[in-house]
Amino acid sequence: MFNEIKNIKKYGFYVFFKGGYKMRKRNTGLVIGLIIAVVMFTLGLLPAQTFAEEKKFVWRYQNAYPAADASNFITSKMWKDEIEKVTNGRITVNLYEPNAIVPPLEMQSAIMRGVLDAGLGPAHGPGLILGGLVAHGYPGQFSNLDDGYRLVHELGLMEIARKAYMERDMYLLCSSAAGSIFFMTNFPIRSVNDLKGKKLHAAGMRAKWMSSLGISVVTLPGTELYMALKLGTVDGITFTGPELESMKLMEVVKYVSLPPLYMVNNLFTLNLKKWNELPDDLKTTLNEWSKKEFKLVGGAALDYQEKSLAAAKKYGVEFIELPEAEVAKMRDKAEESSWIPWSKKDKYFAEGAEITKNYYSRK
Repeated sequence: MFNEIKNIKKYGFYVFFKGGYKMRKRNTGLVIGLIIAVVMFTLGLLPAQTFAEEKKFVWRYQNAYPAADASNFITSKMWKDEIEKVTNGRITVNLYEPNAIVPPLEMQSAIMRGVLDAGLGPAHGPGLILGGLVAHGYPGQFSNLDDGYRLVHELGLMEIARKAYMERDMYLLCSSAAGSIFFMTNFPIRSVNDLKGKKLHAAGMRAKWMSSLGISVVTLPGTELYMALKLGTVDGITFTGPELESMKLMEVVKYVSLPPLYMVNNLFTLNLKKWNELPDDLKTTLNEWSKKEFKLVGGAALDYQEKSLAAAKKYGVEFIELPEAEVAKMRDKAEESSWIPWSKKDKYFAEGAEITKNYYSRK
């Protein structure tokens, strides 16, 4: 035993094993812990990140909507906070307001090219209507969060839309409700015939089927809607419910039609290279989070919408319930003018539309 200790001392380890214990008692726990950690790492029981700092990622993320839009002050802010939270700060999301880097209508192109890392916007863009999630642009459909969640995350619409985005060098990270689309007008709507010849704002897929109803459709930036209504530039708009209060649209509309046309979704799109550079554990974390945020963030937007509708009623806006037969006429026009033509052009759209129609036909 004496010889073993002597040999240990010879090689410089005596400080730990023998007399050095008294001299360096405070360091013993640290040394033992280090030895245990090295052994565990060698055996694969500790991740490499224990010995090397985890790589951090920073995303430049622009919003397409103005500050008074709920998609800005609810959805984009919650997405930023939630992503940073669930990734434990490994991803930092730097949020930019509309036009800070590129104009909103150029955001998709900018994300594809990597000028922007990510963005929040609608499920459509210039010359780009993607399958799956766009199937929500159908009157009377996507009327609540439960239907939306089942279609998007259980019946395959998210997977279909992600394929379409990846072909365009983008990754669709998540989707959530921004509110429901309503007719907001300065004239009462009691039948489809009341819409003929009227000038209304609309965007995306609904602009197509609204035109087929004899409506004169114009597409305006959200920031111009208030003055367009006030000055009579348009007879009405189709827009989301939260903005009746947040953008003060209740001051310049007289009527809101019920039921809402459909629940509209916002999308968080990311440059595909930015997605591919993430480690697998972060990808898994974000994909799992995208399922939870659908109701978390969408629920916050719809809660605010209820508050907004109540404020509009109190202000004096009249709500008119359309008969189901009139809503059915809109659905027929939407299928004839939009769904069928787009299903012939886009295989992903065809898949999404078929899933959605089959789901509602069974309800």
